[in-house]
Order: sequence, then structure tokens, then C-alpha cells
Amino acid sequence: MNRKFDIRVWAILNSYDGKFYCFKESYVRTSSKEYKQYDPDVPNDEQIFMQLTNNAVQNTGEEYGKYEEGNITSCDTLFRHVSETEFG
Repeated sequence: MNRKFDIRVWAILNSYDGKFYCFKESYVRTSSKEYKQYDPDVPNDEQIFMQLTNNAVQNTGEEYGKYEEGNITSCDTLFRHVSETEFG
């Protein structure tokens, strides 16, 4: 993948009884550009599409949706990718 991502999970903490509820379906938000370490010589409008996964930012980029529809994929897809990737 070589792109930044975050995992979006919805949760509720009931302040009355302290119970915590977590919605079982979460999803992964991805960046549009391959991740590279911050380089001050690269313009901010290019950096932002490799550094941030926020949909409000990503959907303004030319490569939005290039890899996944709406820069969103399932956690199953992410976990499968990680399990198939050799590290080291």
C-alpha cells in the first residue's frame, strides 16, 4: 500500500452506567498519494494528499479515488494486505 491510513471506528460511552459500545463495522480511510517522509521542498498542496487521510481534504485532490472508491476500504482488506506483506 505504502500510503497513510487511519481506521475509523464509532463508539459510545454511556456516562450513566459507564458501559462502552463499539459499532462492529469500521472502515479504513486512505491517502491519495504514496507516503514519503516530510520534505520541505515539496509544496504543501502535494504534501497534504500524502500526509492526511481526512476525506474533506482528500476529495479535493486529482487522485482522489484512484486506489479505492472514495479513498475508503474495509478493515478486512487492510488486514488481508498486511498478512500478505513481508516486512523486514
